[in-house]
Amino acid sequence: MTEGIQTARAGKIGTVDLSSRSGSRQPIRPTSNDNPVKVNPYLWMYSSPNELPQVFSRQSNDGVSIPSSSVCSVQMLNLNAWFEGILEILQNGDDWEVYSFIIVHLPSLLTNTSLFFSSMQFIQSLQTLLVSHLKKSSFQEPPVHSGLKKGDVALCLFNSLTILVSYHHWIGQEDLTDMVHTFLVGIGMWDRTAKSCIHALILCCHEIPRSVDKCLSLILTKMSQIISQSYLAMDILEFLGQLARLPDAYRSIGEDPLRTIFGICISHLHYSREQRQSSLSAVDLKSTHTSSRLSGTSAGFAAASELVQSPGIPEDLPEYVYALAYTVITTWFLSISIRHRSKHVGWIAKNLAWKNKQDEEIVEEQSQ
Repeated sequence: MTEGIQTARAGKIGTVDLSSRSGSRQPIRPTSNDNPVKVNPYLWMYSSPNELPQVFSRQSNDGVSIPSSSVCSVQMLNLNAWFEGILEILQNGDDWEVYSFIIVHLPSLLTNTSLFFSSMQFIQSLQTLLVSHLKKSSFQEPPVHSGLKKGDVALCLFNSLTILVSYHHWIGQEDLTDMVHTFLVGIGMWDRTAKSCIHALILCCHEIPRSVDKCLSLILTKMSQIISQSYLAMDILEFLGQLARLPDAYRSIGEDPLRTIFGICISHLHYSREQRQSSLSAVDLKSTHTSSRLSGTSAGFAAASELVQSPGIPEDLPEYVYALAYTVITTWFLSISIRHRSKHVGWIAKNLAWKNKQDEEIVEEQSQ
């Protein structure tokens, strides 16, 4: 997994990555003596990141030699039985250590496409199972002592479903459309899965554009509903930017969806301006308070220090997002045929203009 999870470890809350469990993994202790939690020992862990020995030979070998006294016995793995076991565990659940091992390692296993060329029935069954469980939220929940939430499990399952997009040649068109719908469910159902599902939709734009085109109205509606979540701003705008460069993914787009796209970008611009004004107002207030005790250059340096250290500027107002919003507006406007651009010019120009505290209308340089 690429996202950290919050887990209780030795009575403290820490950020842990499921894909990098340390070798010193310890059982979780209960945080309260009043409600003791039964703790089970961990049965699996990730190996050390330093797989190679510290000292190794730099000389090349012509081959690998096996001592004559050693006996090598090779047993073939029954892949069909293995795949059936994975499906049964995902379908019916199992001991948490077994279940968690499967859902964490399954995405990397699925990247080995050559392993599944002769087992496409498993891929199709897995796709159907993941879509059903994620839409209904019917997958196994983590135990209390693990410190995990159901959204953490969903994130692992979405990672597997994202890899399955690369198998689109062996999956039916209706099932591919269901996958896109499932990613939309993940954007709104769990906070932990929103970013991953938006990234998965970007991949879908490249791999299965027809399915994205069918669901485009729903996708844009969902994006417009989450614009207030500032931590997703960059991901939403990057999705819209990628979509604009892939005409096959928006063949059926009309005037209203275009207005929705422009509206999403303009909303992010307005939010950025509000954050900038609130940050500067806070700095001015502190500067005024400081100047009552300092004078001249000292007050100037203090105000500048407050501006640099203000937490709202690097976090709430990233310049990248601000520039990206204008880039997406420009890209989509240029994607419209020349004869239809006039329908949007007035609306865009009107909404890009804004008024300051003195009620003066301002048009930024990027809008001209």
